[in-house]
Amino acid sequence: MEIAAVQLKHNKKNTVILYVYRSPTGDFDYFLNKLDNIFDSLHNFKTELLLCGDININYLENNNKKKTARLPVRHL
Repeated sequence: MEIAAVQLKHNKKNTVILYVYRSPTGDFDYFLNKLDNIFDSLHNFKTELLLCGDININYLENNNKKKTARLPVRHL
C-alpha cells in the first residue's frame, strides 16, 4: 500500500488530495482498514478530501472486493 497526500489551504478552507495505491496482491482488508483510519483522522480536522489512485479492483467481474469497496461518501 502506498499513500501520498497534499494539503491545500485557501480562505480558511482545508483540502487534502489523497493518492492511494494497493497492489493487486495486497491484503484488501488491511487496505480498507488503513484507509478508514485516514478518513477518520481527516474528519477530525474538518477537511475536504479528494481521493484518487488505483485500488486494483476488477469491476468487470463479480467479486466481494467490488462490493466491499463501495464505501458511502462521507462528508469530512
